[in-house]
Amino acid sequence: MNISVILPTYRRNCQEELNNLHNYDKYMSTNQFGEEFKQLYDKYVKDAIHILNPTIWCLLYQTFKDFEIVLCHKYPEDLDNLVRDYIIPKSKDEINLGSVISYKGKIGKVIGIKEKDSIWHKLGDYATVNNNRNTGIINAIGELLFFLDDMTIFNENLLQTVWDNYKDGYYTTCKAIKRIKIIDDKIIGTEKMKGNEGNDIPNTATWTYGMSVSMKECLKIGGMDEIWDGSFGGTDTDFGRRLAQVSRYKRKLGPTIYEFSHYAEQKKRKKTRDDEIFRQICRQSPVPKHIVANSWKPTDSERLIYKKWHESTIGELDKNWDKFMDVELFDMKKERSKLNG
Repeated sequence: MNISVILPTYRRNCQEELNNLHNYDKYMSTNQFGEEFKQLYDKYVKDAIHILNPTIWCLLYQTFKDFEIVLCHKYPEDLDNLVRDYIIPKSKDEINLGSVISYKGKIGKVIGIKEKDSIWHKLGDYATVNNNRNTGIINAIGELLFFLDDMTIFNENLLQTVWDNYKDGYYTTCKAIKRIKIIDDKIIGTEKMKGNEGNDIPNTATWTYGMSVSMKECLKIGGMDEIWDGSFGGTDTDFGRRLAQVSRYKRKLGPTIYEFSHYAEQKKRKKTRDDEIFRQICRQSPVPKHIVANSWKPTDSERLIYKKWHESTIGELDKNWDKFMDVELFDMKKERSKLNG
């Protein structure tokens, strides 16, 4: 298998969210992203009957065929119905339900898997998207990993470009239009990697979707950092820093991917995101000498900085805050060894 697409998701088929996605059609003439976005929307979004349809359909109709989709889903009880009723295209030839689903004339396979157990499940209902990504890496068999996010659409040549770049000695970081939403009757979004066109993008300029990395190097640095599951950011920062030290690949800007705002994101947040200072601490921390999983943890002084900021900005610390700082380190190689017996 050449490419494993790691697709973590929490998306149940929320009708309100799906209606919101369909609503973009009314304002398509106002989109600031050009004709490609309109064509992709018309092809993959307008007929969607499940919130996951657009992204899955974009993958199923790729010109590049030698890849798998590792769908890491928070709700394992949904997987069979999700695949059978919503994800499969209208032509349902040679579908084998179960842990492996085959598509005639499309791709190698789609694996639907439950995210592995995590310390964060015990601490409460915290964001565990990085636990999902780790689950994907553990189960993937591709030579090259491509991290993706749901609620995204992209052209049919995306994976072919990702693979061609890899064979030419480059990883791919896609140009991303993020948080696309409707404001004042206009479709707007935020562009990532603007001004970074060319072949000199550092490996530290990564985030956790729209980017590729080899399985070999991902295992070498220990995979994603599960320490950050308790906040809503930071994984891409540390992951990229460690990757930059071991990688033999340069990084090239890839095709554009378009990420719709998740419905919850469109509701105004009542308070400041409590991970922003942590992200800054991580960026300022010294580069570790040893490349291991969770190679960086805050020092006592950095913990104090975060604690004071949190109390002054948010108020009382979360009751599990100290536990967040002491999450057991994640060993990707050990987890893969257990999976393989």
